[in-house]
Amino acid sequence: MGYPPFLWQYAYHFATLSPMLSENAQGTADRHIELSSREQDVLQYLYGYWDRHYCAPTHREIATAMGLGSVGWVAQILHSLKRKDRIVVKGKRTARPKDWKKP
Repeated sequence: MGYPPFLWQYAYHFATLSPMLSENAQGTADRHIELSSREQDVLQYLYGYWDRHYCAPTHREIATAMGLGSVGWVAQILHSLKRKDRIVVKGKRTARPKDWKKP
């Protein structure tokens, strides 16, 4: 009994991704995946916004600042940053860089 053909695609992608995942001292996976230039720009914008306002920007504010035409792109980038463990997301609006500290 074999697996359906589409499952082999997932097994292939996991096998190619697994060398980039390693376990840290706590036994959880650290992601050593680099950020795209757009993700870096959004992350830097979040740091600056939090330093100035002590709160998270709206998706519309991020889209306007980054020159994006849609807030959907912002949601996608924030989801990617969360998956890469670079930001903390609480609720719909609060996206904060993981290592940001109040000055």
